[in-house]
Amino acid sequence: MPVRPILVIGGSRLVLESKDGTLFSDGPDSLLSVRLTNGKLLISTRIRNDKGDLLAEMADNEWSHQSRPAIFDRNYTKNALEIRDSKGDVVLQAVDLGPAIYAAAVLRCRNGVSITIGPHPVAARGGAMVDVTTPGAAPNFHVSPICEYPSEQKLGSCPGISAIRVPEEGGQEYKIYAGIPVCKLFGW
Repeated sequence: MPVRPILVIGGSRLVLESKDGTLFSDGPDSLLSVRLTNGKLLISTRIRNDKGDLLAEMADNEWSHQSRPAIFDRNYTKNALEIRDSKGDVVLQAVDLGPAIYAAAVLRCRNGVSITIGPHPVAARGGAMVDVTTPGAAPNFHVSPICEYPSEQKLGSCPGISAIRVPEEGGQEYKIYAGIPVCKLFGW
């Protein structure tokens, strides 16, 4: 049986059982997918603004983006990537922790629905937060940066990585067998 990637959101472990590793989908498109191929972790995502316009796309760890001001800044290390939007808000964090990948993000559908995933801001045991908001509405919480900015002066400086842990087995673990069609479910 192939090894399935484990996605860590806050203190929750998600085992991505689907063939393409999709967590959330927007129709036929994946908003976020994580999969293992020959032991290598591959991440794919689309980053949109609050109007649903595509700003950046990462396909199997290769990413392309529009020029500034659409993507404001990004910082990265060998094992981590963080992207901020033109307002300075974190829209994607991905950290390869070895046995799992940590993720936090603001995912937006083409219809403007916004899904924010990340660690629960006040949960004592490190719970996960999934926040879905209507088109144009601001998320109810923000993803805290793990890297320092501006990246032109602090490239590779991501001290927040040291606080991220893989939750122990036996805690909150959920198996995801198919991408959750969150954009369709919440198609306001």
